[in-house]
Amino acid sequence: MAIYLKNVSIVTSEMVFTELLNAFSGKGRFYREKAVIFINYALDNSEIQVVSQTNELFKSALELYHSRPDQAWSHTDCTSFKIM
Repeated sequence: MAIYLKNVSIVTSEMVFTELLNAFSGKGRFYREKAVIFINYALDNSEIQVVSQTNELFKSALELYHSRPDQAWSHTDCTSFKIM
């Protein structure tokens, strides 16, 4: 059963793609290829907004990361929070 969503925006970031590539880096050629195919699909899909990593975004997320030692958030998590 397929579920179709209308009027939904998908937003992700280059940092999330980097984490995906890192996760599949040691999984062999098949999974590495699938990760690249998926990312290229997302980059070419006009319904998916991919936020580029900028110096300002990196620093802003780093400040959040530093200010919340009580959390187990990754730097990529903090970047995503800043994008939201």
